[in-house]
Amino acid sequence: MPDQVMTEIASVKPVDSAAAEKLGLDREAEASRKSAEAKQNLENLQKTLDHIEAQILGGAPNLTPKDVLLDLSDLVEKHPSMHFRWANIKAPGKADRRRLDGYIRLPVSEGGKELGGEIAVFVTSKRIFEAREQRVKDMNKARLKAHRAEVENAVEAIAKELRDKYGLVIDPKRILVDEE
Repeated sequence: MPDQVMTEIASVKPVDSAAAEKLGLDREAEASRKSAEAKQNLENLQKTLDHIEAQILGGAPNLTPKDVLLDLSDLVEKHPSMHFRWANIKAPGKADRRRLDGYIRLPVSEGGKELGGEIAVFVTSKRIFEAREQRVKDMNKARLKAHRAEVENAVEAIAKELRDKYGLVIDPKRILVDEE
């Protein structure tokens, strides 16, 4: 479908004044008619492109009612040294987990919000938030590299077996290729 749209865009041509004179039509009337037609074609193509883009790019458009309801930009502007997040206060353990992470529920008197009695705004300092984020990154990195220790142990076992059974002395580093 995008190819068809591009073909249609390329087919929009400027007004041909010689053709208008041959037909005996008024140049201005022909030009305005063609201009209106070209505008309509471009509007149709824009709608088609918007439709294609909406299918390709997922997610809700900005400023949907949910986006407006959950927007905390006013609090972030007032308190730039703090980190805000929504937490489900009805779900068992969610609010308690946030408290363990260093968050406290922001009172309504200080700009806190609550929606439907289910979710509320919690706040912590940027320092605590960034420290937690760093811990999570470090844990993820360790998880990604955990298999490496297992592979190194297996390679050492192979090298030991080759040495013990067959008398071949092979450096485990030759067996294990390091791509980092």
